[in-house]
Amino acid sequence: MLPEYVTKIEGHGVLNIHFKECRARLEISEGERLFEAVLLGQDATRAPFITSRICGVCPTAHNLASIKAIENALSIKPNPITVELRELMLSGQIIFSHLLHLFFLVLPDYYQVASALKIAEKFPAEYHIALNLKRLSDKLLTVIGGRPIHPTLTTVGGFLKFPNKGDLVTLREDINEVLDEAEDFVKIFANISYPSLERKSEYLALNNGGYTFYDGEVLSSSGKKFLPENYKNYIKETVKDYSTAKFGHFAENGGFIVGALARLTLHQEKLNPKAQEMLKTIPHKFSAEVHNPFHNIPAQAIELLHFVEESAKIIDRLLKVNIPTTPPKPAISKPSKPTWGIGAVEAPRGILYHAYEIDTNGKIINADIVTPTVQNLTSLETDAEDLLRTLQLDQNDQKVCIKELEMLIRAYDPCITCSVH
Repeated sequence: MLPEYVTKIEGHGVLNIHFKECRARLEISEGERLFEAVLLGQDATRAPFITSRICGVCPTAHNLASIKAIENALSIKPNPITVELRELMLSGQIIFSHLLHLFFLVLPDYYQVASALKIAEKFPAEYHIALNLKRLSDKLLTVIGGRPIHPTLTTVGGFLKFPNKGDLVTLREDINEVLDEAEDFVKIFANISYPSLERKSEYLALNNGGYTFYDGEVLSSSGKKFLPENYKNYIKETVKDYSTAKFGHFAENGGFIVGALARLTLHQEKLNPKAQEMLKTIPHKFSAEVHNPFHNIPAQAIELLHFVEESAKIIDRLLKVNIPTTPPKPAISKPSKPTWGIGAVEAPRGILYHAYEIDTNGKIINADIVTPTVQNLTSLETDAEDLLRTLQLDQNDQKVCIKELEMLIRAYDPCITCSVH
């Protein structure tokens, strides 16, 4: 058993290792936070602001998935400007989360230092790149959503306030200034030698014909497709007596993968141009036939560059249209009978589902939230056991095994607070 909590991950978890049996269990030890119960009896329009508090790393994803669920229930269709701004927010969210994970949590493992603070001392150029990218993501989220975490300007049907064009022009200039640095950021992770661990796996990601992250049907690497509204027919959650988080399974196929590695594997030909070019510098291939969870690290780096480019594209489109000074206020009517609404987006760590049943008073009477980390936990445990067997065959001592197993967990980028929502 790892002596203490796994370090440099979001939240608290312990990997319980049985070396003789080559068995590993990820024990999520944080208490259940019961956000679904908190939502019961609440006015539906409050849900996006409540659920954004599930996580400080990916609050925008929860906020938008919640809004989409309510709009789905109430048959509200947001206008194109609103959708573009939401996609811009989500791009900023993914840049922010990937940067935090890669630079501050993962890179110390491969640079052989104790923490990102030591990276700042020994590798100031890399630290400068990370800070500039962090400033960009913060500014994207602030200009569109009101602040870097827990958005305040989003609302069901639209926004409380639209950004002015001057702010968008400044954002576009900021992107131009860091685009080369985003490419340099990818190079850091392209040149790392990652541990070897390979097996066939199943990947799931949203798909609507592009590098999808805001809308679309769910596509699996085995060819299965389903609408997010039907997620309960495919995504199963099980309770284990050693964890406060549920474990996700895909239909009868067991563990599966969501997140950057899944998106890049399924949609790599749809990457933006600079990300597409940088992908060629990665020495390994992204394929469901050859799954290595450590490759989630370079996949996130490629995605970070892709979403910097995506942000520029969205702003360019917004600058060509007339953005009203005052956003339109959609009519929000109460349903004539209790009705379910389901919203899904690609959070940084994978597909996030929010589902609410809303009664005739506009109150939430049922709620279900399925987070990406829950969906990844079954595969994480499987990979930990596979890695454990590989390391023991090589007759490594327990300290070596523990160190590499910790690196595996970090490569998955689990969000523990989301998993116990």
